[in-house]
Amino acid sequence: MINYYLELSMADKKLPITERMRDELCECCKQASNTVVARREKRTYSIIGRKDEYTLYMTLTSRNEVLPNRSLSTLTRRVTANEYMKKLLVGHTPNGSVFRSTLLEEDPISKKIAYKSDTEIVSEIISIFFEKTMSEKKNALANAAAEDIRSIVLKYLNDKKAL
Repeated sequence: MINYYLELSMADKKLPITERMRDELCECCKQASNTVVARREKRTYSIIGRKDEYTLYMTLTSRNEVLPNRSLSTLTRRVTANEYMKKLLVGHTPNGSVFRSTLLEEDPISKKIAYKSDTEIVSEIISIFFEKTMSEKKNALANAAAEDIRSIVLKYLNDKKAL
């Protein structure tokens, strides 16, 4: 899973985020995390703190890499569907924007790939053995991976033969 940390404020810089708004935004985060796409892609939105009266801290967690600022559209749709927020936002959406967000950091530890389908794995194995247009560093990495794959397959074949 990849965690994105964002600073989130209203697009209208003069609009402070009250406690009631924060509570409504937390509820909208829950709703955004329960959409069909969010569940399928394992995305969750959550408010994790407050910087000041105009800015909140939030996390966007996703199974795959995303453009976090673009992925806020799901949250924006939930906010504009919320009756309290809809009334509050009248006249406070410059250029149709609800939020302003800044990506603070990405968690480099969880940016490692944790899952690939069997088809994607086979495709990668084929490219490791047969890709010809690699840089020197990628070619060295592919050669090392190819040796690892060979040793795993040979061990498997010998173990299978011993059965």
